[in-house]
Amino acid sequence: GAVFFVLLPRTAHAALRHLIPDRFHISGFSNEVLLGQIGQLRLSSTPVMHTRIYNSAAGVDLKWRGTTLAQFDGRRWFNEIDRGEPVLVNRHQARLAALEQLGRPGRRVHYEVQLKSATDDVLFFLGVPEVINIDAPQIIRTAASGYRTGGLAFSSRYEAISFVDDPLSPPLTPPMMSEAARRVHLQTPLMNPGVARLAREVTAGKLTSEAKARAIESHLRTQYGYTTELLREPVRDPVGHFLLVRRQGHCEYFASSMAIMLRTLGIPSRVATGFQSGSYN
Repeated sequence: GAVFFVLLPRTAHAALRHLIPDRFHISGFSNEVLLGQIGQLRLSSTPVMHTRIYNSAAGVDLKWRGTTLAQFDGRRWFNEIDRGEPVLVNRHQARLAALEQLGRPGRRVHYEVQLKSATDDVLFFLGVPEVINIDAPQIIRTAASGYRTGGLAFSSRYEAISFVDDPLSPPLTPPMMSEAARRVHLQTPLMNPGVARLAREVTAGKLTSEAKARAIESHLRTQYGYTTELLREPVRDPVGHFLLVRRQGHCEYFASSMAIMLRTLGIPSRVATGFQSGSYN
């Protein structure tokens, strides 16, 4: 057994995960977010990926997005099963953005990603990915604006160019949403009515969806505290409890609260999952 553990470390790692209770799994990328049920957050020294920025990225708050989650039942963010659509790779390169996005003035970052740990088959990007160079015949674009390899073998290394959005970037007209998509991205569970009231108070006087979103973001950043200490017992309404009672929590509570507050204002929203940048070497 010890010999196979050394020879097949990834297989051993996957096997050991099944022996560890769910509440002690190391926090990381996931295709669902269950509020209040991941136990004490754990830190790991195992690198998930190595990245290299080829052009200046000063002032860029680097966050590596894997996917987005649109459906929320009050405690869990998730997506329905989505097979996605193939994006063909021609001579190791594929265009990921529409022409309108490619011509949008603003800052772009050229970078390389080398995946180091098992993260399913998800590809991680900064900002809005526009072009990818990858040694694979195709990749899959999901309805959740994510990309994956579709289980195909590839070198685990790819380069990309992304548009990095900031408050000074010129706005981009969003595509029209179908009524079905709007219903999904505006759905809210039964919760404390104070959440909707707080959203209206925070955004009072703001006229555009972007202005309202930035007002909520600023409110959460300045009026709430960050902690990795979770509640001793689960609560029926985690978002309402975070916003109106405890007023501190970890990243999943902040993201969920912003998305739900936006939805109460009639602004379609979803939660993104991925990784915050690690140490610079």
